[in-house]
Amino acid sequence: MDHYSGSFAIRYPQLLYSRLAADADPVQAEEYHNRARMYVSDFVHYFNPEGRAITFGRSLTYCSAMVAFWGSVVFADVELPAPLSWGVVKGI
Repeated sequence: MDHYSGSFAIRYPQLLYSRLAADADPVQAEEYHNRARMYVSDFVHYFNPEGRAITFGRSLTYCSAMVAFWGSVVFADVELPAPLSWGVVKGI
């Protein structure tokens, strides 16, 4: 798991697609939502309790861009798994 492939190169566009193509491709849209729900349970641990990205990898761009995923979760209206809440996401 890394910042690039997980947070903004793969998951981010999948969630954009799931929102924009929900009517045309509902089966795939739901699959992307399911994948995001599984991913958030681990990915939330890449941020410290204050919501800052934990430095990992060799690029500060990756560390900064990884928050794009959370915006796509909100945009796609993904139902968050417990105990994750919208308040936690907002803090990130």
